[in-house]
Amino acid sequence: MARPALKREVVQYIVSHYGLKMRRACRLMQQTRNVQYYLSVKDPQLALRSRMHDLARTRVRYGYRRIYILLKREGWRPGISQVYRVYREERLQLRAHLPKRRKMVVTREAKIQPTRINAAWSMDFVADQLADGTRFRSLTIIDVFSKAFRDECLNLHWFADLEEAQAIIEAWRQDYNESRPHSTLKGLAPAEFARRSSLAAAPPSSLAAKN
Repeated sequence: MARPALKREVVQYIVSHYGLKMRRACRLMQQTRNVQYYLSVKDPQLALRSRMHDLARTRVRYGYRRIYILLKREGWRPGISQVYRVYREERLQLRAHLPKRRKMVVTREAKIQPTRINAAWSMDFVADQLADGTRFRSLTIIDVFSKAFRDECLNLHWFADLEEAQAIIEAWRQDYNESRPHSTLKGLAPAEFARRSSLAAAPPSSLAAKN
């Protein structure tokens, strides 16, 4: 059974796109008008819900933690538990995770954790194909590269040609470095983390000269 919050959105969509009266749209969705008007007028989190929907539409691979960080950057002051509750009520969850693969019997050595900027970089070729079936590969050189490139960029687009692929990939790269929150960087984007680290490492005399 659909939640009232979800029914509210469907009712609003029917009214705005098909020109039906609110009474009839509510009847079609089996939504009482009292609940419809109460949620749309009385809900103190309506603006927050709307903004979270906007972020989830443009950042389709972001979970509630990254959406929470983006909200804080924009000046919102919700608690993370509040964001999580709204996230679930509005059904913004990512698709269910795939089952974990069975662990290998061979013991692997622990990865070395980087302790400074540029201490760990990764390089890899990532393959994909255009809409016409033409294969192409991207050489990714990225700090602590994981599955983010494929998960947040390649899997979300069906490129018409190489020019479009290059443009979209470059836009993703800039967003990854300048905007995307990284959990390993305490929610900062790499560019902001590098800027703060440079300021922290600079001697006091150089900071005074800049000021």
